[in-house]
Amino acid sequence: MALFTKFQKANQKLTGSWFFKLSFLALVVLLCLGSVFLLMPNNNFDSVLSALEDSFSVTTQKKSVSAEELQDLEMEFEVILKDVYSKPRKTITALEEFENLPELLNNRKNYILMRLYDVINEPALAFVSANQISKKYLPKYSLFKKVQIATQIGLEAVVVDELEYLTKKFPSEAKFEYELAKSYSRQSMFAEAQKHFDLIQKVFKDSEYAIGANYYLANLTDDKELAKSRLKNYLQKSPSGSLSALAADRLIQISNADDLSIKTLANTLALSYHSQENYKKALQYFNPELDQPQFFLKAYAESLYKTNNKTKAIEALVNYIPRLNFKETSSELIEYMVKICSKYQALANLRLLKDKVLDEVKDKVLWEIAKKTDAKADYQALYQEFPDSFYAAESMARVFWKDIEDKNYDEALALAKTHWDSYPYALSHPYVAFWAAKIQQKLNKEEQAKSSFEKLIAEHPHSFYAYRSKQILEGEKNWYLMPASNFFVGFPSWNWPRVYTDKEIAAKYDKDVLELIKIREFDFVLSLYDDEKLNKKFKMFLQANAQEHMKAIRTAYFSLKHQDKPDHNDLYFQYAFPLAYADLIYDNSGKNKKVDPLLVHALIRQESFYQEDIESKVGAVGLMQLMPYTAKVVARRLNLRPPRKYDLMHADINIKLGVNYMEEVFGQFENNMINAIASYNAGPVAVKKWMNLYQEVDKDYYIESIPYEETRNYVKQVLANYWIYRELYS
Repeated sequence: MALFTKFQKANQKLTGSWFFKLSFLALVVLLCLGSVFLLMPNNNFDSVLSALEDSFSVTTQKKSVSAEELQDLEMEFEVILKDVYSKPRKTITALEEFENLPELLNNRKNYILMRLYDVINEPALAFVSANQISKKYLPKYSLFKKVQIATQIGLEAVVVDELEYLTKKFPSEAKFEYELAKSYSRQSMFAEAQKHFDLIQKVFKDSEYAIGANYYLANLTDDKELAKSRLKNYLQKSPSGSLSALAADRLIQISNADDLSIKTLANTLALSYHSQENYKKALQYFNPELDQPQFFLKAYAESLYKTNNKTKAIEALVNYIPRLNFKETSSELIEYMVKICSKYQALANLRLLKDKVLDEVKDKVLWEIAKKTDAKADYQALYQEFPDSFYAAESMARVFWKDIEDKNYDEALALAKTHWDSYPYALSHPYVAFWAAKIQQKLNKEEQAKSSFEKLIAEHPHSFYAYRSKQILEGEKNWYLMPASNFFVGFPSWNWPRVYTDKEIAAKYDKDVLELIKIREFDFVLSLYDDEKLNKKFKMFLQANAQEHMKAIRTAYFSLKHQDKPDHNDLYFQYAFPLAYADLIYDNSGKNKKVDPLLVHALIRQESFYQEDIESKVGAVGLMQLMPYTAKVVARRLNLRPPRKYDLMHADINIKLGVNYMEEVFGQFENNMINAIASYNAGPVAVKKWMNLYQEVDKDYYIESIPYEETRNYVKQVLANYWIYRELYS
C-alpha cells in the first residue's frame, strides 16, 4: 500500500502533459508486467518511483478563475461533450488541449478521459486519467471505475487500496465489499477473501452479492459437502447467473455420478448451460418429468430446436403445456409453439390443446386458431365465450369488418355499438367507430355520422382515425396528397428539452447526480435507479440523452393520457414526437422543397424511433431503415461513394440517401402519400399491383384492403405521425 501511495504522490507533482502521460503509461506497463512484485514488501519499485519523482520538477497548477471565466470554460466543455461517446477520439483530442484547469473542471476532464480511454480499449491510459481524479470527486463512481480499470490491467494492490477506502466510506454498498473479496481471492489471499465473503452473507444476506458469494466460498473450502451445498444454493437461486455454468461445472466435478442430490438438480444444471447458449450440454441434463414444467419448458424446447430437433421441441410443448399452472408462462409457450410450427401444424396442435390448457389461456388458443383460419365463426366463438378476454375486442373488430365486406351494414352497426360500449380502451376502438360513421354516411344518416366522428375525435384525439374524421367533417378531399411546398415546415435545429432545472435535479436526486448529468453520464444515472420507480419525465430525459431514443419516445408516449390532445407545450408530446436530427432533415428536405421535413420525421419515427444504429431482421439499416442495395443505387445517382453498412448507421449519410429515395418514390406516385408510404415499406411493385386491384375504391377502403398487415398498419401510423407533427409544430 505504501508503495502505491508513493506512486500517487509522484503523480500529483506532475502536469497533465502528454510527456508525463507517456512516461506514466510506461510505468503502468512495467507495473502490469511485474504486478506480483507489488504484493511483496521488499522490491525495487520504490527506487523506480524515486527516479520518476526526480525526473520531473514541474508541479500541477490549479488555476484560479473568476465566476465569468469558469462559466465560459464550462460552456466550452459542454460543446466538446456534445459528441462525447459517439466521437470518443475527437473528444479525447479536444480535452487533452486543456491544461491548468480549476479543480472541478480538472476532475471532470480526467473523469471523462478515463471513461473514453476505457471505451476505446486503452485501459492503461484510462488508469493514468483515473489516477489524477481527486477522491472527493464523485468517489462512489470515479473510484469504483478506477478499481474496474485497475482490475483489467492487473494492478491488484490499487484495487485493494481503493476498495478498502470505499468500503469504509460507503459501508452500505455491498458491491464494494464483494469486489474486495474477489480481489483477495484472485491474489490467493484466501483467509481475507473468506472473511469478506462471509461478511457479505451476514450483512447483505438478501442481495445478489450474497448469492454470488456462494460460488466463491465453495471454491475456498476443502469440505466437499459444504462446497456442494454452497454451489447448489447458488444454482437454485440464480440458475441463469453469470457464474451459473462455472458453478454447474464445479458441482458436477466434485460429485459422484450416482449422487441423488445432483440428479434432483438436473433441470437447474441444464438451465445454467442453456443460459450460456450451450444447448447440447443443457440437453444432457434436462429431465422433463423431474420438476414443474413452467420452470424449464421454454429452455428445454429451445435447446431442442437450436440443436435441430424441431419435431421433439414441438412434441415437448404439446405434451407439457397442459401441465402448466401459470397463465403468462402458458401464453408465452403457446406463442413459441406457433412460431416454430408451420401454419397447418400449428393449427392442428392448437386444436389439440384447446380443451387441455388452463381455463385462463383458452382464449389465447382460440385467438391463435382464429388468426390461422381467419374464419368469422372462430372470431365470434372467442368474444362470445370470453367477452372479457384481452383478444375479444380485436376479434369483434374483425367480424365487424367482415360484415362490412359482405355489405351486412345493419349487423355491422349493431356490432359497432357493442364494441364502442364494451371496449373503450382497445386499440381497435377508433377503427370500429370510424367505419361505423362511414357506414352511416353511406346510408345517408348524416347526423348520426357527424356525431360518431365527433365522439371518436374526443375519445382518441391523436389516432389516425381521429385525423381522418376531422378531414371528413371539414370536407377535405385531397387529404392523401402531400401538401404543396409552401406549406412545408422545417426546423434548422432542435434539442431534447430539459425537464428539470439544475436546482430541481439536485433537490429531487442529489448533487452527484447533477454532476454526472453535466458530464453526460446519462446511461450511468439510469443504471442507478430502479426502472419502474424512476420519475417518467426524468427517465425519458436520461434515455434521450443517452442516445436511447426509442426508449425515450416509448416512455413519453405511454405517459400520455388516453384523451390528451397534441400540445406543443406538453413535454410528453415533445418527447413522444421529437424533432431529433432536425438540422440534417432540414438541410436535405426543407431547403429542396420536394418532401415535407415533417413527413421525414414521421417516417423516421415509425422506421427506427430515431435510433441511429438499428438494423432490422431483413437487413434495413439506420434512421430511415435503408436496404444496403437501395442505398448504393441512390448514392450512385448522387455521384457519392457506395456506402457500407457502417456508413448507413451515421445520421448524415442515412438521411441524405433516405430523403433522396423518398423524393424518388413520391415523384413516382405523384405525391400520393398512401402509395408512396406503402412503397417505402413494401416496394413499388407490390403497390402498383394493389393500385390496379383497388383503383376505383374509396381511399380509406383502399388502405384497409392493403394485403400486407404490416404495410397496412405502417401506412396508418406514418400518416398519423405526420398529422400529429403538423399539429404540434406547424
